[in-house]
Amino acid sequence: KAVSVVADGSKQAEVAAAFQKVVDHLGDLNVVVNNAGVAPTKSLDTITEEQFQRTFNINIGGVI
Repeated sequence: KAVSVVADGSKQAEVAAAFQKVVDHLGDLNVVVNNAGVAPTKSLDTITEEQFQRTFNINIGGVI
């Protein structure tokens, strides 16, 4: 069995809703694969605070 869900990994409410959808369809979870990540494509010294926060929220916050 499998179910596919889409969520913005930087938004806790969307991640929680995605997990609930999976549990509703399949029951308890045994394995979860976080397959999300972003990286700015510009020089580090030109990244804005907003870009940094978005990257951090997805790459770090999305895993937690």
